[in-house]
Amino acid sequence: MQAALSKIPGSNGAANLLGCVIGVAAGFALTRIAEGILFQVRPNDPVTFTAAVTALLLIAFQHRVQEELGDLLWYIANLGTKTRLDLNDIATANLDKIRDRWSSNVSTYRLFDEGCRKSEQLPRTFAIEIRKISKGSRVEVV
Repeated sequence: MQAALSKIPGSNGAANLLGCVIGVAAGFALTRIAEGILFQVRPNDPVTFTAAVTALLLIAFQHRVQEELGDLLWYIANLGTKTRLDLNDIATANLDKIRDRWSSNVSTYRLFDEGCRKSEQLPRTFAIEIRKISKGSRVEVV
């Protein structure tokens, strides 16, 4: 755990972790207020709280990731120089390769069920109807 905390930028990674703990505690305390505006999520949903804490910690790591990407770019540029390869030529060739693979011409795509009988194919078009249904104090969208 200490190794992970040392990777968090700032004077002390424990401060970020402490901020998340305080935020989770405050989040649980404020669930009564948020209960009325939540849709298909329980106020104390552990998945939602875990996702929020994870997102906050990932934001804390953003600076570190930026620094590592900078190092990678330096290594790539250095390797290109040492092998006498032009990075612009490599990037252009890669973009051409991607363009050939993922042509913008939609008519070239073949649907996976195209050879099946019509009754076995997925629908090509469909309509969606969204309705609001009130059930006591709850509102559901179906």
